[in-house]
Amino acid sequence: MRKWMYLLAVVILSGAALAQDAPRFQFHGGYAYMRSEGVNFGAGWDIGLSYYFNNYLAVEADISGHYRDNFEFYNFFIGPKLAFWENEDYVPFTHFLVGAGQAQFDLLVGGQTLSTSSAEFAFLIGGGVDIRLTDHIYLRPFQIDYIRQTGDNEADQVRIMVGLSIIGGR
Repeated sequence: MRKWMYLLAVVILSGAALAQDAPRFQFHGGYAYMRSEGVNFGAGWDIGLSYYFNNYLAVEADISGHYRDNFEFYNFFIGPKLAFWENEDYVPFTHFLVGAGQAQFDLLVGGQTLSTSSAEFAFLIGGGVDIRLTDHIYLRPFQIDYIRQTGDNEADQVRIMVGLSIIGGR
């Protein structure tokens, strides 16, 4: 029994030693392009915040907005993120997030603006890579996500994001 207790203590302490190399949090933001059911949304943005529990596992919150003519689309997600901080020069990551997608359409009729809006359950699966520029600033040359919106406004979407990320809390 004592051997198992010692082994458990070594495993826990080894994990704590590894976790010292990872940042505690990471903020990302940048330009986002989205394609939804054959429609291109060229003007968009994406921001997010990740809190790391160790070198690999984080919880991530992600918000994005996409625009075309009189149409606005927003995504709100949260979920687990896996990142691999062994080599801090480049950090690949993947994430699976759940949340909601909200669509809003404005139509001008007889001098009045009519708006319709709907929010539906959505999930996201994707990933990307961060490349170190300085000790705290990383370039995110790409992040590619598949987004599935369910419900009455079912849609398959692809989002591509380019931006920067800032880390802290080491």
